Amino acid sequence: MIGAAAPLLRCESLSVHLPQHGVDAVRDVSFVLESGQVLALVGASGSGKSLLARLLLGMLPEHARADGLVYYKGRVLDTALAAQIRGKEIVLIPQGLDCLEPLRRVKGQAGFAADDALLAQLGLDGSVRRQYPFELSGGMARRVLVACALGRAPSLIIADEPTPGLHPQAEQGVLQQLAQKAQDGAGVLLITHDLQAALPWAHRVVVLYEGESVEELEAGAFSDETQLHHPYTKLQWRALPCNGFEVPLAPLVRHTEAQGCLFTAHCKCAEEECFYKKPPYRQTAHGRIRCIKGGV
Repeated sequence: MIGAAAPLLRCESLSVHLPQHGVDAVRDVSFVLESGQVLALVGASGSGKSLLARLLLGMLPEHARADGLVYYKGRVLDTALAAQIRGKEIVLIPQGLDCLEPLRRVKGQAGFAADDALLAQLGLDGSVRRQYPFELSGGMARRVLVACALGRAPSLIIADEPTPGLHPQAEQGVLQQLAQKAQDGAGVLLITHDLQAALPWAHRVVVLYEGESVEELEAGAFSDETQLHHPYTKLQWRALPCNGFEVPLAPLVRHTEAQGCLFTAHCKCAEEECFYKKPPYRQTAHGRIRCIKGGV
């Protein structure tokens, strides 16, 4: 696995257990991200997306227990290595605006190295450097967080919900900058609940349901529902405004002892073994799904 041919990021059977809640918040998630690609990790709120980001950064809560393996450029990405390269080779665009230090001007924020060109591409004026976070609107603060991450030359960008609250033009500007970083050779893990926003920029999509990856496929497959295989992926497609805006499913309460397919309660094609047998990964024309029957 070590060598020039190794992918930028390989995640194998990642799980995060929260013992105080008796919940496996992330369960057996695997994917590969190559340099030069945008991989969209798509799921509803509470599906474990942000915990996955924290796991990759070596920043899980103390009480959380992680399983599985992460490889970065062929090396095991353990807590020690993550701490060494975090903020340098691997950067995070955080979801929370409170990540900005309130008593420091923008130019003094950790990792801020954005030039005027990047600021302009994000719709910000160079004068923003002299401002304090409390002087920024929510949209400006979010774009400053993007500038903090992209101002350097990272190899891996983890963008955790980087666009909520932005007007459409600003949203497109942020996503375009992430895509440009991928074109320049970086890998981008775009964590989002907004499938519609991610599709024009992503190369591949991993769909999460209740902390488990149910389908991984080429982004282009979403051009036609018949190219999608897992029933939950199809529901995500139908929830898009252009496809009927069908109301998404309410999340289920899932505990550690849960067995079998997590989607069984909602699946019209479920059979008895789906309730107790862990679904395997199966190859499809555009990727793979986690389903006992091979999708519908």
